[in-house]
This record gives sequence, structure tokens and C-alpha cells, in this order.
Amino acid sequence: MEQKEHAEKILEVSHLKKYFQSGKKTLKAVDDVTFSLNRGETLGIVGESGCGKTTCARTCIGIYDRTEGQVLYRGKNVHELRGAAKKAFTKEVQIIFQDPYSSLDPKMKVHDIIAEGLRAHKLCRSREEERQRVKELLLTVGLNVEHAARFVHEFSGGQRQRIGIARALAVDPELIVCDEPISALDVSIQAQIVNLLMRLQREKGLTYLFIAHDLAMVRHISDRVAVMHEGCLAGFLEGEEVTEENIMKLASGEQLAEKELRQ
Repeated sequence: MEQKEHAEKILEVSHLKKYFQSGKKTLKAVDDVTFSLNRGETLGIVGESGCGKTTCARTCIGIYDRTEGQVLYRGKNVHELRGAAKKAFTKEVQIIFQDPYSSLDPKMKVHDIIAEGLRAHKLCRSREEERQRVKELLLTVGLNVEHAARFVHEFSGGQRQRIGIARALAVDPELIVCDEPISALDVSIQAQIVNLLMRLQREKGLTYLFIAHDLAMVRHISDRVAVMHEGCLAGFLEGEEVTEENIMKLASGEQLAEKELRQ
């Protein structure tokens, strides 16, 4: 992927740790992770199952509390936000979940799912404005206006993920965490969703933290790739360094030669 110029850091993660207690054992799901994310960039995070990539992303946006370390979003500590500042953060930072089957409320119609954020942040002045905004969002993600009146069980997996993307876009966020957004979908649909996300990024200037285990898709969408191994960041790859061989080496705990890896 062609390298972009980035200057403005919007997410800064410093020595982040997230531990879970299981009886007398401590699971170090995220262990001393440091990285930054630039505005308009896609940073891919990859690694083997259980390496901590999803826990890391969810801790970065405050879904999980941290054990130690610091996460700054535009200079503000994510885990210390309260009241209006916390609400503003939840508008600017959204998440697209791995499983569209379980992340959408089956009792709600598609219109209400997408409009939930609009209502929470009071972004529409009337029901008609809300209807128009939902209509625009459905068209933006490649769905039909008529879909607004249906329930999610009436849709395929790819369509449900498009609904999830529309829900995230509704509040006009700056940063979207894509938590394995294609892994529950058929292979034939995965490229369509990734290409949609890339188009939306170009059109809206979005920033992505993209979690995945599909190495080809990560290479396709990411400007840089962070590789995790057993809760730690094994290294960063960018440009020509982003090869499946290098990713697999780092993900398995191997070290790359200095010429192979740019920290």
C-alpha cells in the first residue's frame, strides 16, 4: 500500500498493561505495549489467536480498564475521562465488532440500530432529519433505503456488517477500531467489506486501528503493521517490510534482522 504522510498523532499508547486474574494465576493479556496512531492512518494489529490484540484495542478505547500505563486520545487520558468529555470521546471513537450476528440487537429495526448514536448525541433536530441521515448512511455502505424497516435476522453476514459500519459512521467519528470485522464472514464477502472500509477512509478522512489475523487483508489495508506475541509488541512493519514471512516470524516470537525490521 502506498505510504502516506502523517504528522498529527491522535492516539498515543505508553507502556500499556492489561492483566486478568484467574484464581491465583495472572494472565498478562497486554504487557507493556507502546505505539502511536496518526490521523488518517490505518495501523494493523496482527498476531496468533490469544496474543492480546483485541484486548489491547479494547483497552485503548476504554472498554476495558488498564492495569498500568497510559492511553492519550488527542492529549487526553482515555481512562480518566468523565461526564461530557467521556461522551465526546464516545462520539469521536467508534468500534466495528467481529461478529455482526451478535453485535446487533435482534429486537431492533435497522433504522433504530443506526439512529441510536444520532439520538444519544442529539445530532438530528427532527425525526425527518433522522430518517434522511439513516437513508444516507444505508446508501453509503451499499444497502437499500428499504432495509431500514427490517430486522437484522433478515440479512446475510456481509449485510449485517454493513449495518454495523453504518452505525459506527452515524456519529461522524474520527477513529474507528475495526475488531476483526471480516473474520466471521464468507471469504467471498471479505474483500468487499475491506474495500468499503478503504473507500470510506478516503472519502471521510477516517483513522483505523485494524485488528485481524488474515495477513493478506492486513497488508492490503494497512499503512503500518504492529505484530503481537504473547501480549507484547514484537515489532512494527511498513512498506516493503510488510510480508507474510516477516509477520509470521514476529508473531511466533522470532527476531528479524535489523535490515528486515524498522522500529
